[in-house]
Amino acid sequence: MSLKLSAVRQAPPTGPVPGTLPEKPPEGQAVTVSLSGTCLVSVQLRSRYQNCTLYVDGRAVGSPPADLEMAVGTYRATIRCPDGQTYESNTFPIEAGLSNRKIDDYLR
Repeated sequence: MSLKLSAVRQAPPTGPVPGTLPEKPPEGQAVTVSLSGTCLVSVQLRSRYQNCTLYVDGRAVGSPPADLEMAVGTYRATIRCPDGQTYESNTFPIEAGLSNRKIDDYLR
C-alpha cells in the first residue's frame, strides 16, 4: 500500500495574527497594555431562611448561607421555601472588597 500526501503553501498572513504578541517595540519606547476582565468577589449571601433555596438572578445557588464568587454588579434574589413561600428582593449591590451580604435586608 502506498500513500501520497500533498500540501499547498499559502501566503503568510499580513498584519498581526490574532492571539499572538506584536513585535517587540524599539528600546526605550513606551508601551501601553490594556487588560480587561471581570472582577470576581468572594461573598457569602446570608438569610434567616436557611432551609430554603436561594436564587440569584434566576439561578439556584443553594441554601443560605451561600458562599459564591460573583462579578461586581447588581443582582436580584429569590428565596423559595419548602412550605411554598417565596420571597423576592429588590436589587442589591455586590462591590469589590465585600465579604458578605444579608439578603433579608433587601426583601420586599
